[in-house]
Amino acid sequence: MTNAMIIFWQSVDLMNAGVIGSTGRTLTMELPDGSTKEIQEPEPIHTFACWKGMGYSVKKGEHAIARFPIWKGSEMVIKDQDGNETDEKSLKMFRKEACFFTAAQVEPTEERKTGDRPRRRRAPAKPPMIPDLPVQAPEGGYGSWLN
Repeated sequence: MTNAMIIFWQSVDLMNAGVIGSTGRTLTMELPDGSTKEIQEPEPIHTFACWKGMGYSVKKGEHAIARFPIWKGSEMVIKDQDGNETDEKSLKMFRKEACFFTAAQVEPTEERKTGDRPRRRRAPAKPPMIPDLPVQAPEGGYGSWLN
């Protein structure tokens, strides 16, 4: 499962629990048996780094509305048999707990207000608001998400 899907389904759980709201839009999903189900689209949530990359900062005193693990990658240099570093690199993937915030918890930075670009801008991992959902559920289904 991709980060976008993990975040989306966690958002659905948070919305169903009343932690976050809905956008008011409805999504139609096709279930493995061929039937369809409509669910409300949850309001978007992003990590601190993603909000920062989009020109927002988390308001002082705000706490994350959710914490859950997502995939993180790290490049590692491959060593040869003698232990010397080579030009080849390998990507190691691991799960890392991330903190998520809603739009109500952030405010535009001065650069965003004036239209200036931040000096040190990290390219955000712009997750789609609505990820491309698979036509069929993964083996074992979606668990509690569709109940």
